[in-house]
Amino acid sequence: MKPPIHWTPIRRALVLAMLAIVAYLPVFRLPFVEDDYILIPMARRYAADHFAPLWHDVEFRTRALQVFWNAAVDHTFGYAPKPFFAASILLHVLCVLLVYALGVWAEFGFAASFWAAGFFAVYEGHQEAIMWPSGNSELLVFLFGMSAWVCWMKWLRGPSGGAAWFAAAMAAFALALFSKESAWIVPLLMLMAALADRSRLRRALAGVLPFFAMAVVYAGWIWISRVAQPGYSDIRFSLDSPWPVVIARSFWRMMFAWGIVAAAILAWIGGPEGRRKIAIAWAWMILGILPYSFLTYSMELPSRSTYLASAGLALLAGAAIEELWRNRRPALAATLAALMLLANVEILWVKKMAQFRERTEPSELLKRVAAEAKGPVTIECTPLLPIIAEVVVEQAGGRIASPQARRDQHCFLVQYTNAAGETVRIDRPVSAQKHGMFY
Repeated sequence: MKPPIHWTPIRRALVLAMLAIVAYLPVFRLPFVEDDYILIPMARRYAADHFAPLWHDVEFRTRALQVFWNAAVDHTFGYAPKPFFAASILLHVLCVLLVYALGVWAEFGFAASFWAAGFFAVYEGHQEAIMWPSGNSELLVFLFGMSAWVCWMKWLRGPSGGAAWFAAAMAAFALALFSKESAWIVPLLMLMAALADRSRLRRALAGVLPFFAMAVVYAGWIWISRVAQPGYSDIRFSLDSPWPVVIARSFWRMMFAWGIVAAAILAWIGGPEGRRKIAIAWAWMILGILPYSFLTYSMELPSRSTYLASAGLALLAGAAIEELWRNRRPALAATLAALMLLANVEILWVKKMAQFRERTEPSELLKRVAAEAKGPVTIECTPLLPIIAEVVVEQAGGRIASPQARRDQHCFLVQYTNAAGETVRIDRPVSAQKHGMFY
């Protein structure tokens, strides 16, 4: 077999797509998870009204692309888990190919970006974005944000003019802004690339200004129409949160262990150029973490929020493998790539699948209860938010007696009457997995 560096781009793309698909095949055995029971029906309702209510929804109009995507999948394939998992994997494949496209950046090149994309395809650290349909906003913002970045780099590295690439970058960035609020970081990633290679710095600075202007207008719109409105509060995020701690802990968790290995290889045989790549990859990771770092409910980012940052980790890993290959250590390069592949896939298929099954246990129990109950179901304690518990029971054909159940991560306590007229009381512990947060 020819070495990957000599494969045609189409062959490389096919291999990368296969890796991204195979790594997440077990997800088709999972049911919906928590917010899926809210967000997908919401998208269906908005679609039925031609999306007019969406523009009055201050939370989700800034994620309109996610609503459109969910509505399209639901309309085409129906309200079932498998089509939504397939749609998320498709988005992941496109994002993997965009990581390969980061090779337009001469700092790394396509040889390193191929290995980086392979790592990104199977990396377990951002699995929640793919394995949880409600996390698909991370895939969408990456898809359009990185499309904007790649098109902008094509414009920057090309001859004078290139208006088509620049216009494509602007359009893609606009779509990214309506995928998730974190899209504002993309101009900073553009600026980072410009500062890393100052040969066209004046052109780059002029070219990045419109993207910063769009981000500022977008942030101002959110502030005026949402944050500054009387009565608005979001306890999940705060500027007073210990964001430096969140950045440091999330960065370290991402670096361990493949980032440490890759950085050690680049520092060992890469020389000044290798150390430069380490610094650039670290800067990308920190910038990718920054928009999510103002958490109030955790000292580390949930895995879905590391999807953008993990592209920096992937560049670090790809550069290390390419450095080994370039220094005539192909056996060591192939061994490292194989270890990364096998370790990440094993974690995805075993550990992460087990965690997701634990996470779906309360909703699956409620479905069975609703199917057996003749009359209302009394929920006294559940790990689910009351609104989610109520929707799960209703979608299973039942109804609840009291929506104000106590929320506890460890208990599941319900009572109902079965077809024989007997009162059934289920009181059992459930997993201590932190619902809504995956590492």
